[in-house]
Amino acid sequence: MVIINNKQPLPIDTISLHNTSTIVLNFLGYQNFDLAILLVTNEDMQVYNKKFRSIDKPTDVLSFPFFEHIKPGERLKPTCADEYILGDIIMAPLYIQDTVEQQNDTFEHRLLVLLVHSICHLLGYDHIDDADFVLMDAEEKRILAHIQKVVE
Repeated sequence: MVIINNKQPLPIDTISLHNTSTIVLNFLGYQNFDLAILLVTNEDMQVYNKKFRSIDKPTDVLSFPFFEHIKPGERLKPTCADEYILGDIIMAPLYIQDTVEQQNDTFEHRLLVLLVHSICHLLGYDHIDDADFVLMDAEEKRILAHIQKVVE
């Protein structure tokens, strides 16, 4: 189940965000897992970023996996019903909107890319070094290609 909690003023199509998240979870075989998405202001994001990453400024997205030590491509293995949780994503739509021009992108596309990026983080993917980046980038592209096929 995808749960979205919108705590910021920018108009967001939460139904589309929910539907896209569901498409991704189904595609990855995690349709029975919970995913929480919290949409926050830049100020709130700065607080979260400082608390969890020791970086005192806002950012676009933070990901908090339930299974912290999963390796990329490894299947999540819940041991009981209470562990069917993918994790939590915190997004700052105003921050995303403020940075789309620099990235030569649209808000909707950037939100989609960051959603997929965050879900990949929840599944153990990272981009700390070049090899990790290549693996994560390939998975993101695979998921985005699937979304494109589904919505056409």
